[in-house]
Amino acid sequence: MFLETQLGSQLPGLYGQLLPASFLKLNAVEKKASCSNCYMCRPASKNNPVKKPFEASTKCCTYYPFVPNYLVGGMLAENGEAAKHMRTLIRDRQWILPIGVVAPPSYQVKFQDKHMDDFGRDADLMCPFYKTQSGQCGIWQWRDSQCSTYFCTYDNEKTGPQFWLSVQQFLYDIEMLISQECMLQKGFSTKEIEENLNWVLFEQGSQEVKPYIMSSMDWSQFWQHHYEEIEAYFIACYKLVLEHRVKFKNDIDELHEKYSFTRTR
Repeated sequence: MFLETQLGSQLPGLYGQLLPASFLKLNAVEKKASCSNCYMCRPASKNNPVKKPFEASTKCCTYYPFVPNYLVGGMLAENGEAAKHMRTLIRDRQWILPIGVVAPPSYQVKFQDKHMDDFGRDADLMCPFYKTQSGQCGIWQWRDSQCSTYFCTYDNEKTGPQFWLSVQQFLYDIEMLISQECMLQKGFSTKEIEENLNWVLFEQGSQEVKPYIMSSMDWSQFWQHHYEEIEAYFIACYKLVLEHRVKFKNDIDELHEKYSFTRTR
């Protein structure tokens, strides 16, 4: 268990068994930023420096996250509210790839071309896991590296941005490391992994801009090894990480040595 002030409390519980204790115990407090009382949604006033507030109905959730396969598996294994969101995406063939949840190419193009003022305001960019009625995240306990580390403001504007960027990049490297290893262990080739990675960060002009719903042909091509057992595949990825956590922990420890996490309050 981690204190609410420690980084480990903001990350998926699985990471408590994989990441270095020194990293998990980093101070993660940002008093100005609160999802329950969004700093950027407060009306502009003399005492409020926010000149162009976010829409209260969207907050900062105008972003479609990449969620790695093993975290998807954790949600499905837990079989709670987050699992319902995932099953809906799987049922509708909404760019659920063996590597994980990927933003549809057409969404990525729109996000890349957005105006600066669209973020936090354009409902067309809404995250698929955002619960509009409550204004909360539907997969909060299983959030990805980007959503776990994003803050709209910082207690220390000089050191806060770089600190959280370093944390995000470290976590993203972990997501890439584990998700690709899971694919290898489940029978996918390095070429197939590369094909998945091409869609994680879609480059305009490199491939066809495909719609939100995958065609049956694309779906079967990506899932040819596990076409009839997609949910079971994700759960198997999650269990694989648990079973091989010592190996993954060693790999992550080695990766951790390349990073520096300096923060001044």
